[in-house]
Amino acid sequence: SDWAAGLSLPSGATAFFNITATHDGIGVRPVADILPPAQIDALVQGTLERGGQVSSRTLPDGGKAPYELNITFFDALLPPGADPAAPESLDRYIAAQAVALSLAGVPAIYFHNLFGTRNDAAGFAGTGRARTLNRRRFERAELDALLADGNGRERRIFDRYTALLRLWRTQPAFHPAAPQRVLAVDPAVFAVLRGEGTAEAVLALHNLSASPCRVTLPKDLAAGPWTDLPTGDRFADGAAIELPPYRLLWLRRPWPV
Repeated sequence: SDWAAGLSLPSGATAFFNITATHDGIGVRPVADILPPAQIDALVQGTLERGGQVSSRTLPDGGKAPYELNITFFDALLPPGADPAAPESLDRYIAAQAVALSLAGVPAIYFHNLFGTRNDAAGFAGTGRARTLNRRRFERAELDALLADGNGRERRIFDRYTALLRLWRTQPAFHPAAPQRVLAVDPAVFAVLRGEGTAEAVLALHNLSASPCRVTLPKDLAAGPWTDLPTGDRFADGAAIELPPYRLLWLRRPWPV
């Protein structure tokens, strides 16, 4: 939250490009000056424990440093041994993807992120190239079958993700250039107010932890009622908003302009 609160564009003719993963994997270089070395080391170790690989770059002194994590975004978030189809696993993944949608800028969504593709271990074994892990190639019939299963993991992710995207498109507050204020409400919660000062402003709350959180909003946002756009759930005020593990809320209220 501290890092996001300090973001600013160099000019009004530019926009942020919000990426969680690409066909190469998950980039590490952008966080080299943001995360301490111990946290980057933890990301590397976590990737290896989850069946991923880590590509390195050569430093001027001849040493090596992580360049990218070769792992799908879904597997990067999945604790070793956890059930990938469990509701908590899907909630964790969707909450993380929703952060990228809620931030100022243009979200860039990798194809495989739409349905939470797992690591292509068989493909990696065949090519020996680390990037193959995040580049599974589907036959059309195979992908159609996965998405036809209404109870399947891939279809459940696809439905939730695309529902968020459809909602995102309808909200002027999520325009790439709409104002953004990051709030410090709880260490486990990423909170951002988009479109402040307009009647369409949205307060996005994302509990990124496995524990429930109680959020108290700043005084200028405490008055309700609040309505969660994805679910229609209502909150009388912002004095004590309960967030279950990995819950996201995109809240609207009658805003004075």
